[in-house]
Amino acid sequence: MTRMQGARFLEQLATLLEAGVPIVQGLQRLGATGQRGPGRAWARRLAAEIEAGESAAGALARHPRVLRRDQIRFLGAAEQQAGLPLGLRECARELEQEVAHARAWWSALAYPFILLHVAIALPSLYMLVTGSAAAYVEHVLTRVTLVDGAIVSMWLLYRLAQEVAGLREMVDGALLLIPALGAGRARLEQARFLRALSGLYAVGISIPGAYQTARLTYRNRFLAARAAKLARRLDNGAALDWVVGRLPWIPAEAEDILAVHRTAGSLDRGLLLIATDLHQRGERSLDAFRKFVPKLVYLAVAGYVAYVVIQFWASYYGGVIGDLESLLGMVP
Repeated sequence: MTRMQGARFLEQLATLLEAGVPIVQGLQRLGATGQRGPGRAWARRLAAEIEAGESAAGALARHPRVLRRDQIRFLGAAEQQAGLPLGLRECARELEQEVAHARAWWSALAYPFILLHVAIALPSLYMLVTGSAAAYVEHVLTRVTLVDGAIVSMWLLYRLAQEVAGLREMVDGALLLIPALGAGRARLEQARFLRALSGLYAVGISIPGAYQTARLTYRNRFLAARAAKLARRLDNGAALDWVVGRLPWIPAEAEDILAVHRTAGSLDRGLLLIATDLHQRGERSLDAFRKFVPKLVYLAVAGYVAYVVIQFWASYYGGVIGDLESLLGMVP
């Protein structure tokens, strides 16, 4: 099941639950009349497991290809707080966002990536004349391997760091320092947290309970740790608007906005208002970074081409000068 199929499935299930349909009956209905393909079989398996006594989050955890572990933990907490439909809808939204971001990155980087490899191959074509085809192929493959190997190694190191708890928090904090990218990711994380907090509070869950459950939406361990520290202040009686105002990358005016909405009895609307603003700011920041990265690749390509051209002409003129010196040395 693809992420988009999983997102549609979770959206449909959330809609049925919000309409008052019991979860087993809802899954059975999706298994019979839902989207064709793996979704129907998945719905039938989930219905059987839940009917046998498994929780919804526990049943979903048996199928990790669709949802990540942090999403399963969030769904489990939301289910215990009677907020399962909201949790399903938030996970569906996150899956859709991941697909949209992946497509945007592919669109932004596909051409620069191809151009980078072409730039490695074309400037060295002179080797076909001055050397041999085998030397040219070996030269190009060596450089392509170095470039692709560096990219893959960096990605593998990042993925490895994600599996080590202490190292992951440090790496996640460092990622937030990258201009545009860090701000964009942080704002989207905070928008997701506030959106979940708003929804959980709107369905009647207490502020401390909603905060603790919404905190599970964080993927960035650095932001999650900061939110956990502030949760203790909330438990000790601090107002939610004060706590939210001290979260990283929350706009300065957020505390005042939430204080006004708390007084008016519309705290959930205030949280949603700030979440929407953060989401828009985050998307703009990521879009700016996606536009910057291809320019960086183009600059690297231009630098490499200039290096090869200079190297070729330096070698050529070096040979010419050497030949002239030899000829002059032969003159009596």
